[in-house]
Amino acid sequence: TTQHLLHLLEEIDEDGSGFISTEELAEAMHNPNVMSYFRALQVETRDVSQLVFLLDKDQDGTIDIVEFVDGLLQLKGEAKSFDIHMLMMQNRQVLQAIMNHMNHENGTLFGKPICAESVGHVHGVTMK
Repeated sequence: TTQHLLHLLEEIDEDGSGFISTEELAEAMHNPNVMSYFRALQVETRDVSQLVFLLDKDQDGTIDIVEFVDGLLQLKGEAKSFDIHMLMMQNRQVLQAIMNHMNHENGTLFGKPICAESVGHVHGVTMK
């Protein structure tokens, strides 16, 4: 499977940089060979920007070989897996934003006192 993913990476990486950009991935979605790979993996491709968001772990705007292989291996399976991973990532970001706001507002949320440690503990977010 990893060999297939490396071949897929080479096919998508038009400029040979070893990285996949959003533009390269979007263009590759018109290639029947690339689409066949994604279908075989059962990875949802209807929204390229969300797929890039999930694969680009360091959020530098490109997908490197490790991000690509690891990300697709995590996402392969039923199409619902994509949506679940997307929701989990968005929930972590929202919770972190709330926790940062609470730190900035000295333990209050919308003017009401709240125990930030208990919220973070329940949701696995560490207070900074």
